[in-house]
Amino acid sequence: MAPPSYSDLGKAARDVFNTGYVFDVLKLDLKTNQNVEIKAGGTQHLVSGAVNANLETKYVINKSKYLFTLVEKWNTNDVMTTEASISGLLPGVKLTTDGTFDRKKQTKAVRVKSEYKNDYVSLNLDTEFKALKPVINASGVVAYNGWLGGFNVKYNTNDKSLQSNNLALSYIAKQFVFTTTVNDNKLFGGSVFQKLSDQLDLGLQVSWSSENND
Repeated sequence: MAPPSYSDLGKAARDVFNTGYVFDVLKLDLKTNQNVEIKAGGTQHLVSGAVNANLETKYVINKSKYLFTLVEKWNTNDVMTTEASISGLLPGVKLTTDGTFDRKKQTKAVRVKSEYKNDYVSLNLDTEFKALKPVINASGVVAYNGWLGGFNVKYNTNDKSLQSNNLALSYIAKQFVFTTTVNDNKLFGGSVFQKLSDQLDLGLQVSWSSENND
């Protein structure tokens, strides 16, 4: 099995805190199971009364060794996204492009994403064009005997600045995951996840900033 992407390192512990603990929100999700997959969802904040809704359609075309996917999204903030991806051109390679248009702000962005995975390495390269000169986001994860080591850098070619520089180390056992991170050489974090039973998960997260000792 290929190692996870950098953004998924420590995800098991984060999900313990982030999933299912919204007390003032009503949420509804619907999904079809046809060849053309349609998802519709919405949330209502009980205190403010604000309503947010979204609609997503997904088309999947499986031709021989190639898999082509087209996804279209819309939400009540008038943000529309179209994403197209193809895999199977080369072993472990997936290519994706997507465009986002915000009708309220009249802004648009285009991203080109490439992904390569095998049993030991997961590599991602995302290039986002909001202007002529793009923002490049690169990450990689290497797996060895239950250990995962990863990096993530974000570089803005417009002003030639390194916007983020992150490192992570994770150890995965059968029912236990330990992850530690260093972001921009100043924010240190750690998390522990343990599956105690089929119905009970345990999670712990800690963080410390060298700038303000918090």
